[in-house]
Amino acid sequence: EGQFVIKARQYCRRMSLNPDDVVITMVKGDNISFSFVVTAK
Repeated sequence: EGQFVIKARQYCRRMSLNPDDVVITMVKGDNISFSFVVTAK
C-alpha cells in the first residue's frame, strides 16, 4: 500500500497532475508490474 502511494505520487508528478484533483486506481499487470488509471474527481 505504501509502495503504491509513492508510485502514484511519482506518476502524478511525471504527468503534471495534482494528486488532490484525481483518483488513482492501480491496475495489476500480468506480472509484478502495474499501471495506473487516473480519473478526475
